[in-house]
Amino acid sequence: MRGTTLELLHLARDTPKVSAHCKPNGGDENGPDAIGASAVLCYYPVQCATGEGGIVEKRRKIWGKRPFQLTMMACAQFVVLTALAMLIYPGGGRADPTSRGYSFFSNFFSELGLTVTRSGTPNSVSAILFVTALTLAGLGLVLFFVAAPQFFWQRRTLRALSVLGSVLGVISGLCYVGVAFTPANLYPVAHGRFTLWAFQALLVVAVFYSAATLLNPGYPKVYALVYTLFAALLAGYVWLMMSGPGFGTARGVVIQATGQKIIVYAVIVCMFIQSYGAVRLRRRGFEA
Repeated sequence: MRGTTLELLHLARDTPKVSAHCKPNGGDENGPDAIGASAVLCYYPVQCATGEGGIVEKRRKIWGKRPFQLTMMACAQFVVLTALAMLIYPGGGRADPTSRGYSFFSNFFSELGLTVTRSGTPNSVSAILFVTALTLAGLGLVLFFVAAPQFFWQRRTLRALSVLGSVLGVISGLCYVGVAFTPANLYPVAHGRFTLWAFQALLVVAVFYSAATLLNPGYPKVYALVYTLFAALLAGYVWLMMSGPGFGTARGVVIQATGQKIIVYAVIVCMFIQSYGAVRLRRRGFEA
């Protein structure tokens, strides 16, 4: 018994004591990879897993800039592929099924994904481009929101806002994928529901991330402004979808189609800006 006690005492004496708060970069809490005191706590006798090869370093390597760069690429490809789909679209719309070509202010994005246009013409090429563009854009949203909470891990409030926002962001991205794979001429009810859910979820996301960005002292506030403006546009569009003019008149079709163009491109611009901002923060070594 005495020998065992002596061994334990020697073990306790020889075990390196670790500070209650981890500081990467050799303890320089102002270094580029510094984390807040509340971000990671190390309790004796567990070794602190920060620094090169540790938890913080592994998290940094796993996320890095790549998810945000891929989101930027997803935004860019959406603009390019849908523009090509518009050029190829044979014609036909709600207001005038006999119209030729794609009318930017009278045709909807979803009409690019129709297997057969309202004029009865096959629409295979345009539909393939649209499905590809929207699927990749939706997956780009998923990537962004899975990676975004890494910037908001300092305090419980920021973590809660970012995680809840990201859960809804992932749902929104998957709903956009659902829109792509439910052509309106084949699955009109599912297509409409996925569309509404995608925009409604993204509205809450914009509110949560606007608050998280404002409350985060290290995050540039211009990105909070972008989220706020985006949330205002989304709120207006959700109202337009649910309470705006119907599709029974040419005027109603133009208002709805124009509103859709504005909000879809607003989504692309907002996510591109937020992704670009995240890439810049990572280059500066920002760590939550």
